[in-house]
Amino acid sequence: MAILFRDGLEYDIINTLKDEDGRLLLINLKIANVEYSLCNIYCPNDLNHRISFLKKISNCLKENTNTGSTLLIGGDFNCVEYVDDRTSQTLDKSSIILKQLKDQLSLQDIWKIINANKIEYTYIDPSNRKNNSRIDKFLISSATCNYAIGCKIQHAP
Repeated sequence: MAILFRDGLEYDIINTLKDEDGRLLLINLKIANVEYSLCNIYCPNDLNHRISFLKKISNCLKENTNTGSTLLIGGDFNCVEYVDDRTSQTLDKSSIILKQLKDQLSLQDIWKIINANKIEYTYIDPSNRKNNSRIDKFLISSATCNYAIGCKIQHAP
């Protein structure tokens, strides 16, 4: 897990939090006197573990992000929220928990907002093209959506 900052960016870290399994990294910080909570997550592949993890991080973020800060979550969610984000067009129970997490924390899938009519995938299964999906996401505070000027999926080896 890592959160990288460009060279020359001035910021002050308020605090950090990571879980014991290496699946969550949270940094509360200030950039130009604006508070942000940046979170990187890696959800488990196993459905039951993924559901449990998503519930856990929802509570963790509520308790450990500063009130009024802008929350940005990026990472591998290992699930989709929309049927068009998977070639098989199927959802599982973790899709419901992901939607609840977004609702509870007032988050938006910025790629989906900017690219509402596009279908692209972040996971391309080389052995079975019917398993492609968009499981990697950036979720951002609803109040910051108007500031986003672009969001792309870039595939590189």
